[in-house]
Amino acid sequence: LAPNYTEPRVLVAVRDICGAGNDVLDVGANFGGITIAMSRAVGPRGSVFGFEANPAIAKRCQANIVEAGCGNVQIVHSAIYSSSGKFVDLYLSDNMVADSIHYKVSNKSIMVPTLSLDDFVTRMKVQPTFVKMDIEGAEYDALLGFEGTLKFLKPLLILEQAPSEARCVDFLINLGYRAIDLSTYQEINSISQLAPETIVTDILFGHGDALDRINYRPGTTTIATVNRDELKTEDLILRSNPIHLQAGRYIVQADYASDEQDSAELFCGVWIADHPEPLMQHHGSTNSLARLAHRWVFDLAAPNDVSIFFRCVGKIPASFNFSHANIMSVDCFNTARSLWV
Repeated sequence: LAPNYTEPRVLVAVRDICGAGNDVLDVGANFGGITIAMSRAVGPRGSVFGFEANPAIAKRCQANIVEAGCGNVQIVHSAIYSSSGKFVDLYLSDNMVADSIHYKVSNKSIMVPTLSLDDFVTRMKVQPTFVKMDIEGAEYDALLGFEGTLKFLKPLLILEQAPSEARCVDFLINLGYRAIDLSTYQEINSISQLAPETIVTDILFGHGDALDRINYRPGTTTIATVNRDELKTEDLILRSNPIHLQAGRYIVQADYASDEQDSAELFCGVWIADHPEPLMQHHGSTNSLARLAHRWVFDLAAPNDVSIFFRCVGKIPASFNFSHANIMSVDCFNTARSLWV
């Protein structure tokens, strides 16, 4: 639950969107990393409602919330669905981060109760301004049970989406929403417009001119490229030479690969000068990250020197291959051009 290591591209958007005093919903709270960030952003006058279908994970999430001192959070043990009062199979993942009522991710399952968000909003008399939803393929069913609130309150949403699933994007655009892919900061009108290499991404939806009002406008500018021969090896860490950037938001588009049969534990991300910990990082196997984590989003609060890095636990696999990385400025968050020195 480190502050910049839990779904970085979602985290930076959550901090932009959640305002003091807001009511916000975290659908698919898991262990509470994003929930805690939402709690900090809305403050003591706001409320965060986190929904987690797996009772064991919900219990651990609640413990993390208490340990973090978040008194404005309520965790609800239910599977968010198109209707309330049913029981559905929740298939349990080995890693406890991919449980699903939509995909049969394993042969292990438990029965869990369902709840529609429209019913919850009515019962609790809340007016959500923002919803983060990551429930492993069940997002469309959840939206069907939220349609009344979407039409009436028009909250902002962030949904995790795969290119194979077009229904959520189509459904929300038909309701008058616009969409920006948070991996690329490009506007999309259909799921087919995602970047070709996308396996999964997070999409921000705003109704009408809502994205303009929070200063989310499409567009990036490539300002630097890091090639393989510019990475230096130090104690199993591959790190680039420092790059001087102005304050703003950036995307690192990293081109790297690793064989499934030759995998190792990997940390990769962005380091800033004279700081003991990374500014942001992804963590997983080399094979998994090489498939899923090619675009890293980060914010700089002030001008600084940054480096990209890859750190393996143990020996760097022979199959691990870094080609290059482009560093792109997100135009709507950057008022000054950055310098590569």
